[in-house]
Amino acid sequence: MRYQQGLSQIPAQKQTLSPQILTTINLLQIPAVEMIQYLSQKAAENPLLEVEHWVSGIEIPLRSPERKLRSHAAWDEEKVPVWERIPEREYSPLFDLMEQVRFLRLPPEKEKILFYLIGNLEEGGYLRLEPDEIASRLGIEEEKVEEAVILLKSLEPPGVGARNLKESLLLQLKRLGVEEEGLYRLVSEHLEDLAQHAYEEIAQSLHLPVRRIEEWSKYIQENLSPRPLTGAYAEPPHYIYPDLFLQRIEGEWVLQINERLFPRIHLNREYEKLLHEGIPDPETGRYLSTMLQEAQGIIRSLEQRKTTLYAVMKAILSRQSAFFEGRNLIPLTLKEIAEEIGVHESTVSRATQGKYVETPFGTFELKYFFPSGFTSKEGIALTSDSVKKKIKELIEKENKEKPLSDQHIADQLASEGIEISRRTITKYREELGIPSTSKRKRKKKGRTGR
Repeated sequence: MRYQQGLSQIPAQKQTLSPQILTTINLLQIPAVEMIQYLSQKAAENPLLEVEHWVSGIEIPLRSPERKLRSHAAWDEEKVPVWERIPEREYSPLFDLMEQVRFLRLPPEKEKILFYLIGNLEEGGYLRLEPDEIASRLGIEEEKVEEAVILLKSLEPPGVGARNLKESLLLQLKRLGVEEEGLYRLVSEHLEDLAQHAYEEIAQSLHLPVRRIEEWSKYIQENLSPRPLTGAYAEPPHYIYPDLFLQRIEGEWVLQINERLFPRIHLNREYEKLLHEGIPDPETGRYLSTMLQEAQGIIRSLEQRKTTLYAVMKAILSRQSAFFEGRNLIPLTLKEIAEEIGVHESTVSRATQGKYVETPFGTFELKYFFPSGFTSKEGIALTSDSVKKKIKELIEKENKEKPLSDQHIADQLASEGIEISRRTITKYREELGIPSTSKRKRKKKGRTGR
């Protein structure tokens, strides 16, 4: 496979952090929608770099070919301040969270953990991953993850980093300085009842007037957000540009890089020729030599990006062949793909975040193909979705007068060879929107609220 060659360059020098490596890492993690903007900026800053992109099939140079050579001194005098040359970008809640982390001036390891947590927030600002799972992925102590989660929950907007809606609302109440214990109990114990407007039953349980419950319900609706992250900012529409195309042609899967997505990029021949012929002004010569190295590095990094994306998706196609034949995904880790194509796990992580492949079944982010899962005692791989399905089936068949506790469900699955902790069962049940045991218990006939 022609894209396999050279993939080991990134991890082999990862400790060096040379300009070339940093450029390669940066270009790999930039989403496609931001790539043209990034390259355009670089072309505006570097006279050795030529970037062209297509509009309706017409090639349009982003820099004028009639530029005149200027001395390094002249360049400095006319140079615009760096903060004015950075292109405007849509405001991102995740970017804002990372900026808050930077202002905390944390030790590098703790900052890295927080950035990882932010990168794994689900839509709305929820963190569904368990600390032990994160610790396992990062190869660190669970205690360090738990400390980072506490810090994440202290950031703005209030409620971000919570595991579920209940925890998020409680965090928001605390941040607002609410002191009424009954309001906390309302959220902690009666959230499902509140959603069903069962005010009389809640009032009886809390020994409070119905009017007070109605007032608190209104307060929650007006002051708290069920989706704290997206509720804090008005986000622009999210457009998806696939980096790869996967097609079925004559019974074979054909994978292609979306070449039309990227501008054509090359060295400016005029300046390159001048460098080869020699430039009388040493200072200008040094400046252009530096710009030449930077331009060559960007061109190599862009090709490396294509190489890595292709290799990662090729490996995914091989490992998840059942999915592409119409069956379910199987558990897959970044480490497995990294070992298969000979790169570091962090490289695969960057290659799957915000990168998309268009398939006959729809367009998917590459990280979609990495579901967490479990292996039964018989060695059968199960995704979290298939385990959730089993949990739902057990609850649907339970005795409604004696519903199963989360521990009973864990024991039942263990008897089937699926070892899952009670805490994970609770997490999955809440994600399915299934109430707790006490809320599922069938009420005796004739009971009415007063």
